[in-house]
Amino acid sequence: MLRAGVTAFALFLLVTSPGAQTARQSPPDVPATQGSPFADAIAHAAQHDSELQRLYSRQRLSPLWTDEGGAPSDLARDALRVLDFVEVDGLDAADYHTEELQQAFEALTAGRATRAADAPAVARFDVALSRALLDYLHDLRDGRVAPRSAGYVEFDAVAERGDLVTQLEDAIRARQVVGLPAACRPRFAEYDALMIALARVRDRAHARLQQSDPPCGESRAPAP
Repeated sequence: MLRAGVTAFALFLLVTSPGAQTARQSPPDVPATQGSPFADAIAHAAQHDSELQRLYSRQRLSPLWTDEGGAPSDLARDALRVLDFVEVDGLDAADYHTEELQQAFEALTAGRATRAADAPAVARFDVALSRALLDYLHDLRDGRVAPRSAGYVEFDAVAERGDLVTQLEDAIRARQVVGLPAACRPRFAEYDALMIALARVRDRAHARLQQSDPPCGESRAPAP
């Protein structure tokens, strides 16, 4: 019970924190939806985020990652799997709150008898997962730092940047969420070279870590 409360509070902070809000799009009017226990909860959770308002208003405030009873779907599992591998692109999983999302996923999966009665918790999970994916896709496609500010003017203009809200919506509809990272990665040789170099650094660090750790059950000999 305590763990579920902590998880719910953490997700509330995630979806209402300034870092989760975006000014990229002006918020549209969100239509009211009747007959769904989650509609009001989703509208409340997404009320300060224009991208989420656009995403969920197109779905008439229906959950994207949970079923009618509030159970996390296979798509939610795919989305969490995508976030588990953000470090492949040199990003930090903690920036996308993957641990809190995984805990909420497990809590909702285990709490079958109470999901329908706890619409706010389901909505917080659903909205937080959407926000985490959008943040990751923005960072992957556009970068965490504007190239011009780092002196790379030639990479500052990216032609025909698509609408990530629409891209995420299409991937959900086609059940191809796992393909989003490949679709959003920069397509130029310098990025490919950086990915190769990053993989080599990671492999070397992992090898050094294995060499420094003694086998299970053994202790490292004290230094002379």
